[in-house]
Amino acid sequence: MKKLSFVFGVILLVIILSFISPYNLLHHFNAESKVTKILADPEVKLALFDDETEIENIKYLGSNFYQVKTENGIYVMDIKNRKSTHIIDVYEHKISVKKFHVK
Repeated sequence: MKKLSFVFGVILLVIILSFISPYNLLHHFNAESKVTKILADPEVKLALFDDETEIENIKYLGSNFYQVKTENGIYVMDIKNRKSTHIIDVYEHKISVKKFHVK
């Protein structure tokens, strides 16, 4: 009986994890530190937002998309990692604003 309940518990855990997606959950908790670390360089921030605006809030949206709220507006950033390079696409109101490659 204990073996059956253990197997049932493992199967239930796998089903629950498939809906939660631990990969997205990990990004959700690390979103602010990841984006803040990338935007810590003033040159990168200036290239992406055209000014030294202060970041108010960062939210992970899923699939490497982050919502960045600044004093001047809300942006959606698509951050992809390729080896030692970050490829960042910034969108505002469904219009591509900037495309930036950081090494």
